[in-house]
Amino acid sequence: MNRRGMTMLEVIFASGLSLVVLAVGYRAFATMTRIDDVESRKEAISLNAQSAMGRIKQDVRAAAFALGTGSLLSMSGSNGRVVYRAGSRGLERVSSCGVSVIKGVQGEFSSTGGGVRVTVRARETVHRRPVRVEISSFVRPRNR
Repeated sequence: MNRRGMTMLEVIFASGLSLVVLAVGYRAFATMTRIDDVESRKEAISLNAQSAMGRIKQDVRAAAFALGTGSLLSMSGSNGRVVYRAGSRGLERVSSCGVSVIKGVQGEFSSTGGGVRVTVRARETVHRRPVRVEISSFVRPRNR
């Protein structure tokens, strides 16, 4: 017997198998894309927190006096008075130049041993996964 082509059952089976392979491939691609998104956002959040910490350190080192209590850091020196406070929009920096906000970042401050313990936290939810970054440092005013 000479057969040409495929039966309908063979076509349906081959199509179903192809769909399963494509679905698995798509799922792997979507998972890898999601993981990449989370990692890139974590890096951006970390850079934002590091930038905030760098700015706070710079201000504290330039100050003659710094006092940190809870969510408030106040310092004064030759550059005038600078205050950091945790707000609903992020970490606010208030100086004679005005108010600037570092979005997505919160701070916690405590004065100890002639300096200030600074903890900067940033968090965000990416693809229903919480991404958190926390940086802590002890800084002393240099212009005492």
